[in-house]
Amino acid sequence: MSIYHRDLKYFPDGSAPSEKGIDVMIALKFVELSRSGIYDLVILASHDSDLEPALESKIKHERTSIETVSWTGRNRLNPQGMKIWNTVMTYADFRESLDTRDYSKIGLKRKN
Repeated sequence: MSIYHRDLKYFPDGSAPSEKGIDVMIALKFVELSRSGIYDLVILASHDSDLEPALESKIKHERTSIETVSWTGRNRLNPQGMKIWNTVMTYADFRESLDTRDYSKIGLKRKN
């Protein structure tokens, strides 16, 4: 297992920090995993339509099945030319799926 981090961008006016490059990093990892042929299934949990091109690239590479997960009340990903299974999670589902392990204590290496 690997954990990938991206630094937050902080603003001089004190407004909330923002993440940069997360959706691109997720899209690249999704495409890499789905094209690898190692996995039977890759699941993308997001409602960010910026990730739809990564799903659409799967049309040309049929090695791995893909599914998506979305949250109640949010739009699901809807890639052009694809019908994919989508699971809808409620807030209770989300809370039950949280991974509360402290990874800093098990020696995983940080990847940037």
